[in-house]
Amino acid sequence: MIYFKHTTNKEELFYKLPKEFNRFSDKDILKYSLGATLYMPSTKNIAEKIINKSLTSLTSLVMCFEDSIDESDLENAEHNVLNTIKIIKRAVIENTLSITDVPLIFLRVRNIKQFIDFTKNLNTSDYEIITGFIFPKFDDNNAENYLKHLFMINEGLNEFCVYGMPIFETEKILFAETRKETLNILKTIMFPYKKYILNIRVGGTDFSSKFSLRRPDFLTLYDIKTVSNCLSDILNFFTRYNDEYTISAPVYEYYIKAGKNTGLNNQRNITSLVFTNEAETIHNTMIKEILLDRHNGFFGKTVIHPEQIRYFLAFQPVTKEEYDDALLINNYVKTGILKSTGENKMNEVSPHKNWAKKIIKRAEIFGVIYDRNSYEKLL
Repeated sequence: MIYFKHTTNKEELFYKLPKEFNRFSDKDILKYSLGATLYMPSTKNIAEKIINKSLTSLTSLVMCFEDSIDESDLENAEHNVLNTIKIIKRAVIENTLSITDVPLIFLRVRNIKQFIDFTKNLNTSDYEIITGFIFPKFDDNNAENYLKHLFMINEGLNEFCVYGMPIFETEKILFAETRKETLNILKTIMFPYKKYILNIRVGGTDFSSKFSLRRPDFLTLYDIKTVSNCLSDILNFFTRYNDEYTISAPVYEYYIKAGKNTGLNNQRNITSLVFTNEAETIHNTMIKEILLDRHNGFFGKTVIHPEQIRYFLAFQPVTKEEYDDALLINNYVKTGILKSTGENKMNEVSPHKNWAKKIIKRAEIFGVIYDRNSYEKLL
């Protein structure tokens, strides 16, 4: 897979094109490559769309056994997922689908029991199709059990890894009086299994529900202070430069209906900063949240509709100015202050070094565009 593969004018927009990746890429590449991860019920038939490549920008997806289906549908859902794996494997064997074109597929298990029971149905060739599992309601009560079973799965594998992605969404993580102790315990539990943890996910909708809130389409999750304070603490504990995990941003729950006339290209005076038409509101708020995600340290985002994927991707490439500054800082062997390539900012080698490394990594995955005007063109 490669980002912006189907962008028609990418040679005009990109100074440096993205690199390819797939399920067997090194973890140091893969953990930054999830991009917009599409969640769907595990009862959904997705195999033919993957084989036909009809979701052109899709690079990672989650088939969910938990909140998105009723417990009475669990048996049918498990059969559907097993059949999906079988269909995709057959397509790879018959060369109608390259293994490098299979998106990163994750299964969101229902609980630890269902995780253990379901994996009894899987073998090594199935794990060549499945990249990993997502662990819901992950906290200090179940973390060790999830990670021990993940470790056992990987004991039988040599050439690749099956990954886990915990979801932080419980009250113990959200509520102020238990949050920091719980995060610290989780960090201790997770450390021995870090090689198997590809990403941490955050349940923004679940967090909001604990305060009986549902944000409107014109507010980002950062505007909901009880939730954004929790997000800040999670980032503080788990994205420190010397002990970093990648963390995906929570979902923005709204999307623009297909075929809807947005009026976004109309030149007109906007009399309200909030209550514009619905599509324009969603458009503006989604972009704002994606930019806030990126610049607060999240890498990737949960999405619940294919329409959201293009919004996320449009704002992920690095600008040439950022890239040049990052290379300058990263390659400089001394400390001190350097003039930026754009002659518009201070580059201080020591404090900007960690930023520079992350920018270079993002550039590998999402490419380098000439300037910020390209974001709108990519959208």
